[in-house]
Amino acid sequence: MSITCTLGDILEILLALVFPPAAVLVKEGCGWDFVLNIILCCIFYLPGLIHALLVLQNHQRRAVHYTVV
Repeated sequence: MSITCTLGDILEILLALVFPPAAVLVKEGCGWDFVLNIILCCIFYLPGLIHALLVLQNHQRRAVHYTVV
């Protein structure tokens, strides 16, 4: 099983690097993950960035899992 990286995935990662809450908002909508990411970014940039990348990765894994079944 291979995971391909599309142009959209690359743009989402770049968005996460520039402004992590925007990347979380695009992937998960205005929910708990978005609020948590804003709080983490207010504390310091790095925790918000890590959280955003984890959200993007988790969303991609769920999409792969649903298409395999």
